[in-house]
Amino acid sequence: MLQHIVLFKTRPDLPPERFERILTDARTRLVQIPGVSHLRAGKPLMPGTEWAICLSMEFEDEKALQAYRVHPIHVAYIKENLDGQVTERMALDYWME
Repeated sequence: MLQHIVLFKTRPDLPPERFERILTDARTRLVQIPGVSHLRAGKPLMPGTEWAICLSMEFEDEKALQAYRVHPIHVAYIKENLDGQVTERMALDYWME
């Protein structure tokens, strides 16, 4: 199983309702993409952590991950939720047993 983890830093002035929409939209929209399983979207335990948002999901293989990256739902999610709201992104992909 391929674990895909993405961390985001957000604008310091990001309104709380906008922040929550980013998480909610991830949970409701990104799971509609074929190949995405066990999607989780959350915020840090400790307030003030630089990386404000974490998305974690599983894929069966690298082909499924590549298809996810270009899927119209994912592309729209980025445009509608992350563009202009996120200042930095870090993605980590691991093979898990």
